[in-house]
Amino acid sequence: MQMGRCHEKLGNEDAQRAYRRVVQEYADQTEMAAEARSRLTRLQRLAIGGAPPAGVALGDAEPSGLVLRRLQADPGFVDGSPTPDGRGFAYVDYETGDVALWDLPTGEHRRLTHEGSWAPPEQFAINVSVSPDG
Repeated sequence: MQMGRCHEKLGNEDAQRAYRRVVQEYADQTEMAAEARSRLTRLQRLAIGGAPPAGVALGDAEPSGLVLRRLQADPGFVDGSPTPDGRGFAYVDYETGDVALWDLPTGEHRRLTHEGSWAPPEQFAINVSVSPDG
């Protein structure tokens, strides 16, 4: 956390990397992981939308509202759907043909199915969507 805070004060992009590491490697330390997630989310929103509103510092709670975020610059990454809570993105993993989930706060990708194959007989997912009830 301290490294993330230091990089954050310097305006350095390494702050996101440090907070991501805390979230991934120290998830069992719930308070610290929650703070890292919060700071990481704040930094990602700032990167998209520019400077924070007047009077809002980086650690402050934000008002709720619509946030736009570019998930992927690769135009081939199109077959997917956001999760109902907005914290994930289900998609087709074209390397394996499986359905996968991208955890947006942590950046972690994990396969949800393990049956995809490009070898005959081909078996792969197409056009993933998530139902509103999860």
